[in-house]
Amino acid sequence: MDEQYIPESITREGDTAGITVSKIRFNPEDIKKIEKMEPAEAIAYKAKLIEAGKYTLNEDEHQ
Repeated sequence: MDEQYIPESITREGDTAGITVSKIRFNPEDIKKIEKMEPAEAIAYKAKLIEAGKYTLNEDEHQ
């Protein structure tokens, strides 16, 4: 097959119109815990923190 596969997850012009992105910040204690974790464990821990609302938005870093 000579055709290049392009997954549907690739965005096209206009797909992200109206979306605001902000960086989130975790508290220093959680960051220290995360730094000691394996990558997969850190991702799961961050997901739990986000689900629990234990983060703040860094309003200065909107993109």
